[in-house]
Amino acid sequence: KYVQFLVTVGGSRFPIAAQDAVFFKYYNPEDPIRGLAPMAAAYSAADLSHSASLFNTKYFDNGGAVSLVYGFDANSPLTELSADMRARMQAELHKMANPDGWHTVMITGPGEKLYDPSGTGRRDMDFAVLLSRTDKEIRAAFGVPPILAGDVEDANRANSQEQRGEFWEETLIPLGQDYESLINHKIAPRFGADIRCVFDY
Repeated sequence: KYVQFLVTVGGSRFPIAAQDAVFFKYYNPEDPIRGLAPMAAAYSAADLSHSASLFNTKYFDNGGAVSLVYGFDANSPLTELSADMRARMQAELHKMANPDGWHTVMITGPGEKLYDPSGTGRRDMDFAVLLSRTDKEIRAAFGVPPILAGDVEDANRANSQEQRGEFWEETLIPLGQDYESLINHKIAPRFGADIRCVFDY
């Protein structure tokens, strides 16, 4: 039984008595009292999609990887590069690489090993597949078919109409029926025993 609800607005919390509010919730077998919002079920996928998007942005902002390696032959008369020499050469090469600083320049000293990329590369991560999978998980949590979320890769006239019908029959109508049931149980009786709420689809 609910005693009261606490609503947060602009950082302030306002109590609302249970008899003055109706709590619409989605079914949650593990917590039937509190329920579970679709976004809670899709949170991990949404968080992963957001992180992947941020990575892609930073990847291109920073040039993705070292774009230029400047090294000295082991037979060079120089025995080593001082920190000051390395910094000045890197600054000059950096200007030639890109004035906006999109690319990275690496300086190797005499006899030092040239740059050897390691770790998981962007191609290995396959972000296109990753983002596609997370998009599907988020849509599934809200019961939204691909065509209504802008995914038209496999869409045609026949399956587009079918998906729209399924969205009504499998998502919107059951959701409306849940609202109807709660309104008819909690609110309608206050206005008369013969008052009923029915959605006009």
